[in-house]
Amino acid sequence: MIGHQELWQGLPAIVSADTIWHLPTWARVALVVFSSFASVAIGLFCLVKAQCVQRYFQQRLGRELWVCIAAALVDLCLTLLVMWSALGLAPQLFYTLYVAVIPELPVQWVVSFVDWRSFITMINLSVASTLAAMATGLLIWVIAVATMLFWIITVLGKNRVKSR
Repeated sequence: MIGHQELWQGLPAIVSADTIWHLPTWARVALVVFSSFASVAIGLFCLVKAQCVQRYFQQRLGRELWVCIAAALVDLCLTLLVMWSALGLAPQLFYTLYVAVIPELPVQWVVSFVDWRSFITMINLSVASTLAAMATGLLIWVIAVATMLFWIITVLGKNRVKSR
């Protein structure tokens, strides 16, 4: 992302065109706080999920390196599935917040699952995206990297214990 020149050049236009600027200041703050809490909740859920996957694989297959690698790959796939599912539910949560801010909006069901092409576009941090899509892509990267770090630390910790 740091070397993503096209992204950095297009970012000011994306930020200035985002719909968040049409909201009152208190609603923008509420949106950022709500998004932050949701992001932390998803991150914590993925951490607990990783620990459950680790425990399941270790109890069934042992503690060998190949088991850790297999569990890490399964966990990464589950993490992406959790993120994809959260993206399907997020519009409803944000729309509910918008209804609270703009009472003229009709109360309706807006859940729609993201197609895989859009999901990949978010992961690629495309310049054509909205600010929300770019933030979501960044969150996906952060949680995926954190998931892999969990497994790297787990494997290194097991090797350190074995070498003593």
